[in-house]
Amino acid sequence: MAAGKYKMGAAMMMVAAFLALFHTSAAQTTHTVGGTTGWTVPSSSSFYSSWASSQTFKVGDFLEFDFSTGVHTVAKVTQAAYDACNTGTTISVTTTGPANVTIDSAGTHYYICTVGQHCSLGQKLAVTATTTTSASPAPQPAAATPPSSSAPTPTSRAAAPTPTASAKTPKAAPTPSSPSGTATPPSTSSTTPTVSSTPTSSPTTPSSSAPPAAVAGLFFSFLSVALAFLY
Repeated sequence: MAAGKYKMGAAMMMVAAFLALFHTSAAQTTHTVGGTTGWTVPSSSSFYSSWASSQTFKVGDFLEFDFSTGVHTVAKVTQAAYDACNTGTTISVTTTGPANVTIDSAGTHYYICTVGQHCSLGQKLAVTATTTTSASPAPQPAAATPPSSSAPTPTSRAAAPTPTASAKTPKAAPTPSSPSGTATPPSTSSTTPTVSSTPTSSPTTPSSSAPPAAVAGLFFSFLSVALAFLY
């Protein structure tokens, strides 16, 4: 189990290293100095400066000086030696062609040929390298959207709430009951009141359907008979 994990970790490290190398190689550019003309005595003194102005140089790029060995050289010099074509003071010199030179730092680098009067005839090159490619501009914050003019205008007063259907309907006030001894108004029914034919020990209360005047007369008659019987 441990051996399998070790092999997997090693494989992942190899893949990461390969990707890093591929990315670095893809980011580097090889510039053939002078294009198809190569590194030689040019037809005009401004030939290599014009070529350099058409290129973009970065740290890590390669300069390929294409020349035959023993015919030309590539010497890295200071700006002062470059301007004066001073071949006696050099930083480094390569005599075997073709020569590949790596741009190892940002800034301007100066190269000349130290053979005879080649430098004075225009066989000299100055390149300016940057650390990285130009960065993409940072995204600008989005402008705030102004409030829409179509927003509804608030009303001066709120509308009265509409009662819902579930609201309870107030109950009707109960009808006051008739006082004791008061006859109930006659019913609208067309049924004729029935009087029982069997006498009882106590006088029968007239039906509620009898007219109020008749009921009152019967009551007073009964009261008079009772008083007369007592006295």
